Amino acid sequence: MSFAATTKPCNAMPRFSLKFRITVTMFLLQAAILGAVLTQALSNYLDGSREQLQQQEIVSLDLIEGFARTALLTNQYDDIQPQLEQLTRNAFIELVVLADEWGIIVASSEPGWVTKSLVEMKDYANYPQRLWKERILENATGPLGTLGIAFSEAPLIALHDRVQALAVGWSAGGLILILLVSLLSAHVLTRRLERITQAANAVAGGDLNARSGITGNDEIAELGSVFDGMVSSIRIERDRLAEREQHLSLTLNSIGDGVIVTDAEG
Repeated sequence: MSFAATTKPCNAMPRFSLKFRITVTMFLLQAAILGAVLTQALSNYLDGSREQLQQQEIVSLDLIEGFARTALLTNQYDDIQPQLEQLTRNAFIELVVLADEWGIIVASSEPGWVTKSLVEMKDYANYPQRLWKERILENATGPLGTLGIAFSEAPLIALHDRVQALAVGWSAGGLILILLVSLLSAHVLTRRLERITQAANAVAGGDLNARSGITGNDEIAELGSVFDGMVSSIRIERDRLAEREQHLSLTLNSIGDGVIVTDAEG
């Protein structure tokens, strides 16, 4: 007598369900696409905002240049003070100064800078998120002075951060929704496959009455229908073999008794 031995590999790979793999794959794919789109959109938004800020810099210089030129020609610097202070009401403008031809500040939106040298503005301008723009004012006789404006990117960066935080929040909510939908879709798919697996295990155990019972118009339903048809064919063939075996047994027994048993077909 021989015995068939079955062994299992010691280092078997861990089993990851199809449902888990489908869910993870869909989630990672959607996360990658959403992350790329979000990053590109925020980058384009920031670049576009900076271009608008540059245009605003030119407009601001053009707006105050006429008043500055008049003040330098007439030495009436008190008259330009209200215009300089008006400019700083813009969140993107921190400081506006007007210097004479020797580089001495003669008017400023912040009075503390008056009488200081324009050279000192370099340290002030050398600051993160701050842009310093100068325009030399001249007439036919030569240079009159310099108009300088310190622009700040801080409001722009703060707005970008708020938009980014809002976008990330909405994206996270969207990813959670995608994860749930992916999990539900994978569950519906694998549940039907599990019915075929359970029916196959039952057939392997000798139950030829087991059926998957899956209906529909997709590939899984087609697979279930083919499986059920295969099991039905196996059962029919088994019944035929059992009938022939029974008939053969009766024939052999009747030979010993001198009687031959035939069926309806002779």
